[in-house]
Amino acid sequence: KIDSSIYKDYVLVMLFVKYLSDTYKERLQEITEKYKGDEVRIKRTLRRQRFIIPDFASISESIRGKKKESAPQTQIRRVEKQSN
Repeated sequence: KIDSSIYKDYVLVMLFVKYLSDTYKERLQEITEKYKGDEVRIKRTLRRQRFIIPDFASISESIRGKKKESAPQTQIRRVEKQSN
């Protein structure tokens, strides 16, 4: 049995992660349309964004379970490696 105050914390975190994931996905789509698929310009613009969510770490990929890397620890390790 999970206490509701603890459960609430997990749900709020997941909602926040979903919000970040959706926001990034929308921004990526806008940038891709703006630069008509030019990978160099897209990457340059993405580097200047507030945050970057790699494909393997998006909430939609984690929920679908398409990727083996959907475990939170694995995702965190990959993000750390990319940021260094």
